[in-house]
Amino acid sequence: MKKAHVLGTVIFMLAFIGNMVFITWNTEGEDVFLGSSKVKIESDGWNLSRNNKSIGTIELPATLKGEKEEAISISKQISFLYAGEQYLCFRSAHNRIWVYVDGIPVYTYGIKGKYALSKAPGDVWNIIKLPGNSTEYNVEIIFESPYRMYSGKVPNVYTGSKTEIYTYILRRYIPYLFIGLVYILIACFVFTSYLVLRNLKLECGLYLTLTIVHLGMWFLVDSKLDQFIFHSPFLFSQLECILILTSPVVILAYILSLNEYRDDKMLEWLYWLSIANGIIVTIFTFLGMFDFVEAVPIVTGIWILLLAGIIRNSVRRLRKNRNVKPNWCDLGLIMLVLTGIHDLVFLSGYSELERGRWFPAGVFIFISIIVVEYERNFSAIYVKQIKDERFKVLAYTDALTGLKNRASFEEEMDTMRNYQEGSEMAYIVIVDINNLKWINDTLGHKQGDKAIITVARCIENVFSKAGLCYRIGGDEFCIIIHKINEIKVNYMLDKLTHDISNADFVTGHSLSVACGYEVYKGCQEKSVDDIFVQADKNMYACKQYMKLDKKNKVDRF
Repeated sequence: MKKAHVLGTVIFMLAFIGNMVFITWNTEGEDVFLGSSKVKIESDGWNLSRNNKSIGTIELPATLKGEKEEAISISKQISFLYAGEQYLCFRSAHNRIWVYVDGIPVYTYGIKGKYALSKAPGDVWNIIKLPGNSTEYNVEIIFESPYRMYSGKVPNVYTGSKTEIYTYILRRYIPYLFIGLVYILIACFVFTSYLVLRNLKLECGLYLTLTIVHLGMWFLVDSKLDQFIFHSPFLFSQLECILILTSPVVILAYILSLNEYRDDKMLEWLYWLSIANGIIVTIFTFLGMFDFVEAVPIVTGIWILLLAGIIRNSVRRLRKNRNVKPNWCDLGLIMLVLTGIHDLVFLSGYSELERGRWFPAGVFIFISIIVVEYERNFSAIYVKQIKDERFKVLAYTDALTGLKNRASFEEEMDTMRNYQEGSEMAYIVIVDINNLKWINDTLGHKQGDKAIITVARCIENVFSKAGLCYRIGGDEFCIIIHKINEIKVNYMLDKLTHDISNADFVTGHSLSVACGYEVYKGCQEKSVDDIFVQADKNMYACKQYMKLDKKNKVDRF
């Protein structure tokens, strides 16, 4: 029957997967997501001019070399299939923009704006409505940048209706937004793990959290959707520059928290260099002498040194111990830094590398490897901690009664001895079972154990919320009570003796205990050990009086 059940489940799963594949493969439909497929990319046939001098035609996107503040112009006659409301869209990076349609200026960006920390406008989607209802427009776009590194970077140009263009941008870049949010959720998960094991001082968990949050924010900003959500493209573009500037500091802080890199002097030196670079660039930016964007080549150099430091450290460890297993952490860090270098070099405009974004792939590989490795180590440490705590509980718990045992009592006494001066007032109460030897000899040791358990339960019920309960001997118990007055202590002892005398024991027999207590004040001359001895003497005196005066049944001293 069991085999038939498993076989039926497997057949059902295979049939379900087969149906899903068949439906996916054989179903087609029109694009109903706001008609975004109608967006047209105007990539070829653009006339290029530099400072009003015609050079020839180019195909977009293009990266051209130019001088600082050189104006680069592209123009083209754009045709539409039908007359109506049409829009032009392109993404500019730190350029001032002028757009002319049929010789008439219709749009500018970065010309009149005031930017708190930068000389150049941000990374923005320019969406321009074309005037009139014509099917043909003569469009000219002029780019001007204050930075040599960005001069001549010409993006793709898109045309279509406003809804189509907005939908195209949303569909293309919203994955960056969601990936950023997912990374921040992963960071919360890692931080929760860190809090669980914070007593072990697992600092790498804290720094890994900061690193993942930093990378997640990078994705959120890089989606560029903030332009449509907050209507402030430059603000978040400047934030991206700050994230680039601080990225080496965050990555190095995490790396130096790992055991393999903790004593690496080169990476430690690089860490302080990164901090100094961030501080200097920030000061110069506030003074108007420098700009965050101009620091990209410096950050690129730091990342190259970081890559060299990681590889150097890995090689040194491999030479020191050739039997060491491959370190996945090294691979994740190398992929993150290598892809970051690629994109920073491309951002600087000094590279002929193939156009594209490698850094997101590097971040994905890094987080996948590091988080899996971290959580695996976390699981191992957490399981070990649980086992250690379980063994500690067993070591400090009395097996018969479940109360704390003599070892736990001595540990508490050591604590009180170490903090004797200025300690808060405490009552030390000694409780001893009367006639336990007679119960063992007459009724048997099983009933003797029952007597001990019964008294322990009564002590726990009365004192567990107010103090610490211990079994310190065969028939002897101790309770240490903090933050209480003598009236309350006497009331609790009355309740204890009443509960014990009325407890369900052996028919025809009842239990009784003798109690003694003494108050301990940390500022007094007597030590906690002296107070314990005095409490024990008071309990013994109570026991003697109970033997002599059975009528009055004195039960404590």
